[in-house]
Amino acid sequence: MLGEPTLTLFDFDKFDLGTLVSHDPADMDFRIWLGWHDASNRIYVALEQADDVYLNTFNRSIENRSLMHLHDSSMSFTINGNGTGVNPGDLGGLYDFGSAEYLLNVPREAQAYTAISEAQDDRPLVMINALSRATSQHGDWYARPPYADSDGAHFGERPTLSVTEFYVTPFDQLVWNDPEASVVSDLYAGKAVRFSPFIVDAEGTFTDLRYNKSFSYFIRGTGPSGLADGVLLGPGGALPEEEDTAVENDSWGRIKASFR
Repeated sequence: MLGEPTLTLFDFDKFDLGTLVSHDPADMDFRIWLGWHDASNRIYVALEQADDVYLNTFNRSIENRSLMHLHDSSMSFTINGNGTGVNPGDLGGLYDFGSAEYLLNVPREAQAYTAISEAQDDRPLVMINALSRATSQHGDWYARPPYADSDGAHFGERPTLSVTEFYVTPFDQLVWNDPEASVVSDLYAGKAVRFSPFIVDAEGTFTDLRYNKSFSYFIRGTGPSGLADGVLLGPGGALPEEEDTAVENDSWGRIKASFR
C-alpha cells in the first residue's frame, strides 16, 4: 500500500470553528495512504503528520472515548462500503443520543471509526464513534482484530512527526450487539465506496476534556457532513477491465478518490 500517498494536505479544506481558512504547512502537514485487502475485506489507512505543536493527553480511564479525535496523532475515518450516500453524521439527530435506536441505526450502513496512535496507557485504540458508550455493556468486537486494529508512534518536538496506522472493516449491516447478524461489505476491484477522513490539529489549553483551540481538516469540497467518492483499484492500480482475469484472492489494492 505504500508508494505515493493517496491524499495530502492540499486535498483537504481547513476550518477554524466552521470558517474556511488557508493552509500553513509549517503549522500542520500530513500525508495519507489508503489501501484495501481482497481476502479480508479490510480498509487499511496510514497517516503521517508533521505538527509544530503536538498535543495528546488522551486517557481512556477518565475520558469519554468519543472525544479522542480532538487529540493530535488521531484520525476519524468514515467508510460506507456499499457506495451509498449514507453518512452516520447525518443520522445522529434523528434519534436520542445513546438510545437503543441510535446505537442500532447510526452505524448500521456506514461506520465512523476513530484511530489514535497512542494513549496514556500505551495501548493502541480504534473505535466506532457512535458506539463509544456502548462498549462497556456489550464489548467492542467490531473494533478489535480481526475487524480493526491500530498502532503508531511519534518522534521529535517542534515539529513532531507522528505515524498512525490502522485497519477497519466496513459493514453493509452492522448490528453492534450481534456479530452473527452483521454483514461485512464485500470489497472488490472497481467497487464504488464513499469515505471521509477527518483530522484535527489540537492547539491551546486542555479544558473540559478538549483543547480550547483546534483546526479541522475535511476532504476538499465535502465539509463536515460530506463523504467523498472513491473506487477500489486492483493490484498495480488497475480497474477490472485493465486486469488479468485471474486475480489472486490475497491481492492488495488501493483506493482512488474523486472530487466533485
